[in-house]
Amino acid sequence: MFVGINGTGKTTTIAKVARLLIKSGYSVVLASGDTYRAGAIEQLDEHAKRLGVRVISHQYGSDSAAVGFDTVQHARAQGIDAVLIDTAGRMQTNRNLMDELTKIKRVVHPSLTIMIIDSLIEMMPQNKR
Repeated sequence: MFVGINGTGKTTTIAKVARLLIKSGYSVVLASGDTYRAGAIEQLDEHAKRLGVRVISHQYGSDSAAVGFDTVQHARAQGIDAVLIDTAGRMQTNRNLMDELTKIKRVVHPSLTIMIIDSLIEMMPQNKR
């Protein structure tokens, strides 16, 4: 499951990780869990076409946890090794979106959660926290 702030490259990173896994001999399916950003589903679809893998998606505005659940079920049924779940970008101050991440984790039980952040993010000095 890939999480992070808006615009940090989660979707592109998923494609890169998928490519690495495929080159290493693993089968991969992608979950289009960013059901908010215009073009998010199409962007992941385009990456999947180039990689030759399947994307599981629902309509925009649908439940991201349901997309993740359906993708995991598909992977189990088809014997696929890895599920890579894209999520909507969010700030920690948006309680509803943070609660959505909690729901996805509760429903899907990902083996790994990867946080994608921008390399230019400014860290607060220790004495100002």
